Amino acid sequence: YYEDMSPYEIFAFQFSHHTVSQNSDGTLEVKHASEFLHTERGSPNVAFLKSLLNAIGNVSADGGTVFQWSPHENTVLRAMLSSEDSNSLSPHEVSALSSILSTGSHPMVDLCKLAQKYYYVDGSEGS
Repeated sequence: YYEDMSPYEIFAFQFSHHTVSQNSDGTLEVKHASEFLHTERGSPNVAFLKSLLNAIGNVSADGGTVFQWSPHENTVLRAMLSSEDSNSLSPHEVSALSSILSTGSHPMVDLCKLAQKYYYVDGSEGS
């Protein structure tokens, strides 16, 4: 934790950004497009938010789908956008990032729910 942070304050220090595209032969290709890993001193939240927006752009306007694994990513993003960290962002940046929240116009798709609902490994007894 960093100076002026509360003991249970949420912060985000890394993400990995991948894209999926369809090749001319119909096969899908996954590419590692960008990443963020905070290695500097101080709170990572503002740098994280700006890097995330730079990576994904304005999804609600530009199209595309942002995936998450469980609601944790939504909780962290909502907390950061509700904190003083968002004061460093323009209203347009806050709006673009808010659009991928569960209550936004273009919410993230939870892959954990899809896996729980549709993926089964025989012998795993449901987990």
